[in-house]
Amino acid sequence: MKEKLMIVSLGLLPLIMVLGNSMLIPLLPSIQKSLHLSGVQTSLILSVFSIPAALCIPAVGILSDRYGRKKLIMYSLIVMIIGSFIAASSASFSSGSFAVLMAGRVIQGIGAAGTTTLAMALTGDVFIGEKRAKVLGLLEVYNGAGKVVAPIIGATAALVVWYAAFFVYPLAAGAALVGIVMYVREGKTGSESVSVQEYLKRAIGIVYDKRKWLFPLFFVGGLGLFLLFGILYYLSFLIEETYHIDGFF
Repeated sequence: MKEKLMIVSLGLLPLIMVLGNSMLIPLLPSIQKSLHLSGVQTSLILSVFSIPAALCIPAVGILSDRYGRKKLIMYSLIVMIIGSFIAASSASFSSGSFAVLMAGRVIQGIGAAGTTTLAMALTGDVFIGEKRAKVLGLLEVYNGAGKVVAPIIGATAALVVWYAAFFVYPLAAGAALVGIVMYVREGKTGSESVSVQEYLKRAIGIVYDKRKWLFPLFFVGGLGLFLLFGILYYLSFLIEETYHIDGFF
């Protein structure tokens, strides 16, 4: 039973990462109107989450090798909760609301860096053989399911007010934090800790050795996500402004 709760707790981490942007897609028109934003400003609501997350993932990896996956996951969830409350508070500012929202989203992104990747790393530390493959597969199930339910969750929360969606993050992150503290055991720590210089040297070496398939893979993956979120961003405005179907519906 404890192992199942551990897997569920780890599974919440990729779900939280997906909620980061996907949950806000149907809310973008409402946020734009409420805060009187331009199209560029509205699009930044997604970008300022993704970019800090991507930039911080390598640093989180180094720190987790040195100080432990579990500890870094806990800190990451706390940071994401703080960022969520800051983002939600943007609705209460008569001026400067966009800056507050951006600050909250950046902090959320930094926290999100320690979710999916560390969940996979910790799974690799704790489980072995077929069990490891099974748990990694379940993490991907949570990831895929999150992409489906996230927009529905966000739109449902926004039936109250648009910024209610930002309180979903603390609920999900809080549930994951409790589960991580209570049921997740720490993997190996410190034994493979290396200096930043050595880490970068290894990373550059791997990129160079695997460049023939790594760069095309990154390009295709990045292009796919760019087109996906671009289309979803476009559709969220098209459906509401042209067909007057908004929010949950």
